[in-house]
Amino acid sequence: MVEAESGSKFNRYAIGTQNSSRVGSEPYDLRSEEPIASLQRELQELRHSVASLQRENQNLRTQLSHRENSSPEDSHRLLELVMDHVPQAIFWKDCNSVYLGCNRLFALAAGVHHPREIVGKTDDDLSWTKEEAEEYRAGDRQVIASQRPKLRVRGTRHLPTGEVRIVETSKIPLHDRHGNVVGVLGLFEDIGDRLQTAELLQQRLAAIEGSSDGIAIQNHQQEFTYVNRAYLKMFGYSEPGELLGKTWRELYEPEEIERMERDIVPQIQAERQWQGEVQSRRRDGTSFMQEVSLTLTEAGMVCICRDVTERKQIEATLMLYKQAVECSSDAIGIADAQGHHFYQNPAFSRMFDCETAEEFNEFGGIPATFIDPTIVPEIFAALNRGESWIGEVEQRSKNDRRQQILLRANAIKDGEGNVIGAIASHTDITDRKQAEAALQRTTQALKEAQELAHIGNWEYDACNNTIIWSDEVFRIFNRDRDWGPPGIPESLEYYHPDDRDRIQTALGKTVTDGTPAEVEARLSCDPPRHVHIKVKAVRDGGGPVVGLFGTIMDVTELKRAETHLQQKTRELESTLQELKRAQTQLIQSEKMSGLGQLVAGVAHEVNNPVGFILGNVAHLRGYVGDLLLLIETYQKHNAQSPEIEKLIEEIDLDFLTYDLPQLMNSVETGARRIQAIVQSLKNFSRLNEAEMKEADIHQGLDSSLTILNGRLQLSPGGPEIAIAKNYGDLPKIECYPGQLNQVFFNIISNAIDALQCLGDEGTHQPPQITITTAIADDNRAVIRIADNGEGMTQEVRSRIFDPFFTTKPVGMGTGLGLSVSYQIIVDRHKGELDCTSEKGKGSEFRIEIPIRQSR
Repeated sequence: MVEAESGSKFNRYAIGTQNSSRVGSEPYDLRSEEPIASLQRELQELRHSVASLQRENQNLRTQLSHRENSSPEDSHRLLELVMDHVPQAIFWKDCNSVYLGCNRLFALAAGVHHPREIVGKTDDDLSWTKEEAEEYRAGDRQVIASQRPKLRVRGTRHLPTGEVRIVETSKIPLHDRHGNVVGVLGLFEDIGDRLQTAELLQQRLAAIEGSSDGIAIQNHQQEFTYVNRAYLKMFGYSEPGELLGKTWRELYEPEEIERMERDIVPQIQAERQWQGEVQSRRRDGTSFMQEVSLTLTEAGMVCICRDVTERKQIEATLMLYKQAVECSSDAIGIADAQGHHFYQNPAFSRMFDCETAEEFNEFGGIPATFIDPTIVPEIFAALNRGESWIGEVEQRSKNDRRQQILLRANAIKDGEGNVIGAIASHTDITDRKQAEAALQRTTQALKEAQELAHIGNWEYDACNNTIIWSDEVFRIFNRDRDWGPPGIPESLEYYHPDDRDRIQTALGKTVTDGTPAEVEARLSCDPPRHVHIKVKAVRDGGGPVVGLFGTIMDVTELKRAETHLQQKTRELESTLQELKRAQTQLIQSEKMSGLGQLVAGVAHEVNNPVGFILGNVAHLRGYVGDLLLLIETYQKHNAQSPEIEKLIEEIDLDFLTYDLPQLMNSVETGARRIQAIVQSLKNFSRLNEAEMKEADIHQGLDSSLTILNGRLQLSPGGPEIAIAKNYGDLPKIECYPGQLNQVFFNIISNAIDALQCLGDEGTHQPPQITITTAIADDNRAVIRIADNGEGMTQEVRSRIFDPFFTTKPVGMGTGLGLSVSYQIIVDRHKGELDCTSEKGKGSEFRIEIPIRQSR
C-alpha cells in the first residue's frame, strides 16, 4: 500500500513540474492567462507538493508503527522503498563527510547506479567540481560545529552529464540517542526551472505595467483585482487602491451601463470575448470615448482599452474637410509617401475616368496620366523636398481623353516636418489652351513639331514656289541652316535614287487631287538613314490646292529598334521557356528539400524517444517480473490480513498479474511500428541520396504507400482503397531515388483523389489501385500505376503534364505535380511517362526508365 500510494503522489508532483515549465516557455498572452491567477496556481501547486510530502511522512510513521514487531530487515526495506519515492534528493553523512546512504534521486544526480554504491564515498569521489566538493564539506562542518540546521542554501551542482544546475540544499545535524552529533542529513532540490519561471513572470508583469494601453483584470464578482498605470491614468486615478475591489459600473454612465448589460455582456458570455467602443467617464466626471477589448477567462475578465477621444474629434474635423473637397469642381487626389493613391473626389473620378482609387492605381497612378513623362521626376523631387509645384501640364484619362491641366501639387507633412504624402489639385484648362492655340496656330504647330523627337515640318507655297523648313529638317538632312532650304528638285537629291520616284509620285498626287500621302524613304548617305514623310494639301478655302504642308521624321533608330526588338522577342521567348522549366525544377527542389528536412526532423525527434522506450521495455519487463515474484513470495510466506485481502480483491491482483506482461508486449509492438513508419519516411525522401545511384524501386513504391496509408480510407465508415501489387523481378535501378519516390507519391496521390469521387457518390464499385512492375527490352524497367476511378476526357488528358494545369478546386492543387514528375522521368532519367485514360474507365500511368543510365 505504501509503494502504490507513493508512486501516485510522485506522478502528481511530476505533472505539476511540467505545468510549471510550460508557463516559463510559452509566449505570454493577456487574453489567455492573467498574471495574478498564474501566480496563484503556482502557489497552489507548491502547497500540493508540501501536503504530499506530509502525507508521505505520516504514511511512513503509520507503517513503522504497524511493523514494530517486524524484523529490522523488513523495516529497513520499507524505509528504503519510501525514501526512493520521495520527490527530493536525500543523503546522510558521518562527521567526516563520508556518505552513509542516500535515496535513488540523489544517487542519480551523483552519477552512481544504486544508493548502496555511495556508502563510503566522499564528495571528491562524485561528479562535483573540486570547488563544489570543498563547499559541501565546509557546509557539513558548519552544521556539525553549530549543531544547527543550515537551510535553503543556493549553489551550483555539476551533474554526470556535464550540465550545471542551480540547486537549493538544506542540512540538519543527526544526533544519537544520547544527543551527540553523529553526522549530517541533507536534502537538495533543482530550482533552475522555478527561478526561470519567476523571472519570466516578473518580466511579463513589468511589460503589462509599462504598456501604453490600459489593462485591468476583474474577478467573477466583476470586481477589479488588477489595474496598470495606464488604466489608472486613463480614468483619472493615481493609486491602484482607488479602483481595486470596485466594479466596472462605477466608470460608466447609467445609459452606457444599460447598453453594455443588454448588448455586450450576453455576447461575452456566449463568445467569451468582445471588441468595440464605449462611452466612459473619468473620475472628474468628464466623458471620453474608449476602444475596449474584453476577454472572459476561467479566473475572470481581462480588459484592454485605449482613449480614442482625440481620434474621434479628428475624424469629425476631417469629415468637414472631406465634404468641402467632395463639392469642389477641381479634381483633388491624395497619395501617401510611396506614391500610392488612396483618395479622390468626384471631380477627380470624372476627369480621369476612374471610379475608385484602386482603379486609378491599376491604371498607373499620376505618372501614367502625363503625356510628357519627363515632368514627373521634377514634380516628385519638389514634393520630396517638402515644396509645392505649380504648372500647366497635359494629362490623359483612362479612356485616353487628353486635357490641358493646371496642376498644383503640395507636400503633406507630419508634426516633425517629415513628408508623409502629397495632395494635388487639377484644374481643367483645355478650353483656354485651345483658344490660345487657335490664335497662334502656326507658331504652335512649329513648336509641337520641334518638341517631337526627330520630327521636322516643312511648307511649300505653290504660288510663290518657296519652301520653309523647320530647324529639325535641316538637322535630318545634315544641311547648314545658313544655306537656306533647297528647291524641290534639289530636295529630291537628298534621297536614295531608288526612292526618289516614289516620293515625286506621292507629292504630285497630293498637288493634283489633294490626297494626303505617306512615304518611307532612305537618305542618300552612308550608312543610310530612314525617314517617314507625311504630306497634306493646303487649299484656298474649299478651292484648289495652293501648297503643301508636311512632316519628316527620322525613324532610323526606330527601324533599328524594331529589328533589335524582334531579335530580343525571339530571345525572350526562348528565355521564358527556360525560366518556366527552371521554375518547375526549383519548386521540385524546394519541395524535396523541405520534405527531406521534415523527415530528418521527424526521424531525429521520434527515433530518440522510441529508442528510449524499446531500450527500457526489457528492463521494465524484468522489474515487473521481479515485483510480481516478490508479491507472489510475499503471499506465500505472510499471513493475509483482512485489509490486504480486501485490497487484493479491489485491485484484481490476478488480472493485473496476467495483463501486465501483455501490456508490455503491446508497448513494444507499438514502438516497433513507429520505427517502421519512420524508416518508410526516410526511404521515401532519401535525403542523403541526392546523386544517382542504384535503388530498389519496390522499396520506394512501398514507402510512398506507407506515407499515403492514412488517405486510403475514403470516408469514415466508407470503403477503403484496395492496393494490388503485381511486382515483377526487378533488379536495382540506377536512378535518383528521392526524385523517383516523388513521382510515385504524386501519381498515387492523384489516383487516391480520383477514387475519392467513388466514395462521395456512394458507388458500389470497389475502389482499387493496381501497381505493376516488369522488365522490357532487357534494359528498361516499366512501372504501371492504374486506378478504377472516373477517368479523364481526351482534352484533360492532353494537358495533364502542362505546368500549373489542374482540375482540382482552387487551393487544392498547384498543377505542378505531374509536370515535375514528367521532367524527373524524361529529363533526369531519360525515360518515358505517359497516361492512358478514358472517361468512366479509370486511368493508368506508365513509367519506363533505363535500368542502367548511359554515361
